[in-house]
Amino acid sequence: MFLEQVFEIDSLGNEVGGAIGSISHTFTASTSFNWSGFMTLSRQVNCIRVKKALILAAPDTQGFDLAAVAINNQSIELVPEPASLAALGFGLAMVLRRKSR
Repeated sequence: MFLEQVFEIDSLGNEVGGAIGSISHTFTASTSFNWSGFMTLSRQVNCIRVKKALILAAPDTQGFDLAAVAINNQSIELVPEPASLAALGFGLAMVLRRKSR
């Protein structure tokens, strides 16, 4: 099982409130070995703490049973809020309008 939670932290490194985002996945014999997920945070924050939990368990059988993690990649994409995009678009329009004169 994989669980990831994101928390806002203050300037002292203390968590502020509950998780602002989380994602989880349970691997079974019928699921793919590869999994990818996408998480959207509930609000915009300046500093975050990411907590990940990987719980590995293998069934107790007569065979040689293993549970392992091969690769765990993570990337963060910053997406501007709509108001910022609108302000940038308005500024660009004013620059283009001024240049055309």
